[in-house]
Amino acid sequence: MANKGFQRYYIQSAFSISNEAKKIPEEASLKALRDAFKRIIIVRDDIMPYHNEEGFLIIGLFDFLLNKNSLEM
Repeated sequence: MANKGFQRYYIQSAFSISNEAKKIPEEASLKALRDAFKRIIIVRDDIMPYHNEEGFLIIGLFDFLLNKNSLEM
């Protein structure tokens, strides 16, 4: 969990979520949360940031670190 002013973010890091078997456990802890704060999964891969069906932001490590607006995507 990270706070930025009045915003709160849940951040999960994963080496890779290249298939369903890897994706399910990474998302499980975030799905268990019962509030409306933003959820982000950071992966090592160089990917285009996207939102999954649950609304989680999936973003590559370099985009997360180098884009000052990455939390707002």
